Amino acid sequence: MNKKPFTPDQMGIGYMLAGDTGSSNIDPCAEVPTGTNQWVVEGPHAMVIVRDPAQLEGLPTDPHNGSAYVMWKGTPYVHIMCLLARAPEPNSAPSGREELCRPSVASSALCDY
Repeated sequence: MNKKPFTPDQMGIGYMLAGDTGSSNIDPCAEVPTGTNQWVVEGPHAMVIVRDPAQLEGLPTDPHNGSAYVMWKGTPYVHIMCLLARAPEPNSAPSGREELCRPSVASSALCDY
């Protein structure tokens, strides 16, 4: 996709069963947390992309509401985050799978120049 326009032509479902190590809730190309990009770390989750972003109006965008929320609203990559389990505690022992879900790996398909 490389920062090019993206319009899904059908519903899509993705998942990260190992969770992730963090990403911005508002900027799909952010690689590090800042004071304004709403950095979140999620446990196992599924992602739902819909054809028409208007279908997501009225859904919450707060990643701390304890349920599903809309991520990257206002971008071509807007999707629903469906939490399957809680994120690991910040000081918990690593599972060894974190490398699979690094934000730079996950976002490279979207944000590579």
